[in-house]
Amino acid sequence: MRSRLRWAALNQAPLTKDVERMLEIVLPLSLGEFSDQRHRYQEQVVAGLAGILVEVEAILNKEVADKRSERDAAAAEKPSRDKQAAEATDKLNAKIAEVHRSKVALAEKAKAFRTARSSLAEAEEAKALDGQKVREAEKKKNDFLLQFENLKTLKTTPLEDSEAKKKNCELMASLKKYKFEESMMIALPAALGKAPDARGQFDLMAINQLEGEIQKGISGQEAILAAAAPGQAKCDAAIKAAQDRLAAARGEQRLAAKAFDTASKEQSECETTSTAAQKAVRENAQLSKRLDRALNNAEVEVELFEQGPRETFKELRERTTPPPMAEVHVDEAAEEEMVEEPATETLEPEEPVVAAA
Repeated sequence: MRSRLRWAALNQAPLTKDVERMLEIVLPLSLGEFSDQRHRYQEQVVAGLAGILVEVEAILNKEVADKRSERDAAAAEKPSRDKQAAEATDKLNAKIAEVHRSKVALAEKAKAFRTARSSLAEAEEAKALDGQKVREAEKKKNDFLLQFENLKTLKTTPLEDSEAKKKNCELMASLKKYKFEESMMIALPAALGKAPDARGQFDLMAINQLEGEIQKGISGQEAILAAAAPGQAKCDAAIKAAQDRLAAARGEQRLAAKAFDTASKEQSECETTSTAAQKAVRENAQLSKRLDRALNNAEVEVELFEQGPRETFKELRERTTPPPMAEVHVDEAAEEEMVEEPATETLEPEEPVVAAA
């Protein structure tokens, strides 16, 4: 009895250790007695235990109600979370497609802008070529040729030579005048300032690069002199048309870039929203599973309590002293009739025993 009631009455009830120890002692002396033979103190103990079991049952039922409420709340959120996740995914997919279209449009506008810029550069170059005087081309060609000769001399002559210093000054002035590459202007003095046999690979590369640039300049001037330049009016008209196309292409490219940036930013926001929505769906599903298990466990606890301690307590509480067994009275006449007379048997005479001779 004690072991069957201990689970609910002592472990589930909010009792102190002292009360638990007391109940362990007095319960067998109270519930172990038949109900019709209990002392009033024993009845008080039984009634107290009944109150404890009611309290335990209330606690267990409240646990079930709480778990069911939590489970139902999580289940009620599922449709909303699923809908939000689906909407977020659809919105993200639509935004991804929009970003792709914006990217394609931006690439097309950028290509158109580069084409228009190249056209303008070509038109301006054509006008510049048309407006140049042959003598200017000849002068520039001669300057490049002089630079080439000065560089040729400086490649083999130390800078300490007075003539080399003069040629170096002329070369640097000419390079500055015709706006050669700045990095070359920085590296060249150090390279030419060294003795020819002391120059390193980088120094030789800078000198060779300058030599190549000067040769390129000479070839360019020769091409100018050989070309037949179009008229200024025709060049102006071509430049104006190219400028208009470039301005239109620049404006369209800016609009396309702005649209792409906006769509990309919105896509990032949609990705964040979609990720959060999907996470919420997963967390809701995991929570629902945990709450289902918790509810099932709580319901099992109630069922075990009702079938175990509760039912045992009911049986023990209502148990009464069993009635004495009734005596059976048998009629003497009937008893005599039931007694059978012993059967008579005919005994045959025994044969005489013959003694051995």
